[in-house]
Amino acid sequence: MALRPVPTHPPDDEPIGALVSRVTDDVRRIVRAEVGLVQLRVEAGARAARASAGGFAAALVLALGGVGALVAALVLGIATVVPLAPWLAALVIGIALLVLGVGAGIVAVAILRRGLATALEPVDIEVTTRER
Repeated sequence: MALRPVPTHPPDDEPIGALVSRVTDDVRRIVRAEVGLVQLRVEAGARAARASAGGFAAALVLALGGVGALVAALVLGIATVVPLAPWLAALVIGIALLVLGVGAGIVAVAILRRGLATALEPVDIEVTTRER
């Protein structure tokens, strides 16, 4: 879209209809430019999010592998220190992790519900004007 040059000042004898038409065209052009700018910013943000998504996925997989190794070490350590069969130590650790996971999930749901309730509360907006 080619932008037409904007005159520095309107002619004095320009009719009102032409002025209104020019203002309408200018507003339309400004709105289109702003929408285009918003689109560019959203696209740039989406590109950045896509680029980092692979890194986050790799980090998550590696972190889960590390947690699994730590849990295995914990199971073997408990089986060595406490005279338990390794499968029984794994069962105890598994149950403990499940209980902790369920507890964390319950807390997360409670926080989410409280946050949603706060976010969806009606808000009274009082409009004030300053007198000069």
